[in-house]
Amino acid sequence: MNMKLILVICFVFVWKAFSSFQYNCASIPSILDHYGYSYEVHTVLTADGYNLTVFRLNGAKEDEVKPVIVMQHGIGASANSFLENGRSSTALYFADRGYEVWLPSGRGTRYSKEHKEHPYNSKSYWNFTFEELGTKDTEAYLEHIHKITKQKVDYLGFSQGFLQILAAFSLHPEFFRSKLKKIVGWGAVIRIDLATHVGIVLAGLLKVWPIISYIPITHVGSFDMDSCLSTAAFCKARRTLCELKKMIGEDFMPYNSNPHTGAEGDVISMKTMQHLGYNAYEKGFFRHPSYGERVEYDFNNIREVPIGLCVGEQDLLASVNNGRWLEYKLKSNFKLLGVYNYLGHRTFVTSYTEFKHYTDTYNFFQEGLLPEF
Repeated sequence: MNMKLILVICFVFVWKAFSSFQYNCASIPSILDHYGYSYEVHTVLTADGYNLTVFRLNGAKEDEVKPVIVMQHGIGASANSFLENGRSSTALYFADRGYEVWLPSGRGTRYSKEHKEHPYNSKSYWNFTFEELGTKDTEAYLEHIHKITKQKVDYLGFSQGFLQILAAFSLHPEFFRSKLKKIVGWGAVIRIDLATHVGIVLAGLLKVWPIISYIPITHVGSFDMDSCLSTAAFCKARRTLCELKKMIGEDFMPYNSNPHTGAEGDVISMKTMQHLGYNAYEKGFFRHPSYGERVEYDFNNIREVPIGLCVGEQDLLASVNNGRWLEYKLKSNFKLLGVYNYLGHRTFVTSYTEFKHYTDTYNFFQEGLLPEF
């Protein structure tokens, strides 16, 4: 074979491999630039001193009004969750349908590491759970978005992103009623004890949550480019093993994940892990035990804002029973949008074979308010 042809073939293979790896680990600006979407980068300061980075995608121009949606990522992730499915990503789906899309990343993640007083690796920095992500982070960026857009927003929460909004709403109902039009949850883990994941079942049975406080680390994970590229390369070369890892950890549908995905990961505070473990053992939705013994989040406060939920039949973390329990607790302002047999947990944001949960969510945000419940 001609040497020049061999070199050209090698170059094409290397270029394609690099492009794939780059997408797996790319920053939000580089992804949006790649697809040609306009965006802004906003910095929001929380009441307790954390600087959050929030991306505004497809923002309304002067004298223009667009519906606004906020997309909140889950545990161990960043706002990249809603852009990691290539051209079929959730954020782009809603932007293409006329929405102004806001993408916040919670404290500690790759985009939001700064605090005005506490160093990133200090114990004080990591003294938070999903409750503070709701009452501090979510409230700060919703206030910021409201000042700019002058309107209430739709909120899409994936996994812990839905958990934190319900916790915060139950504690500060008037604030969230004034800022939100509707809420939708994807893969919503509210009753952690109802998960079918064997690790969570054992954690609840063995009462591991008090033990976590003695572990001398403050957080697990953090985004690292080298690690991300290595994981992406591994998943490309050994896709079956990569899928097996995801199946053990998250759901039974890894083969339904877009091959662009699988490498993006981020950080979890150990106090959040303790909080989740406490709820698994107590079989409910409670505040962290530092607030007092068995202090339950009050669902009676979560009213007037319609709430929808999408549930995956193959989800090991957010079981169908989670949805049924929420339906019982929230009653009149809750709507189970669908139970989807093609969805596991991560596949809510990475699925590429069916997108009915996209359209069901969009239609729910578009339809009338409470009279239709």
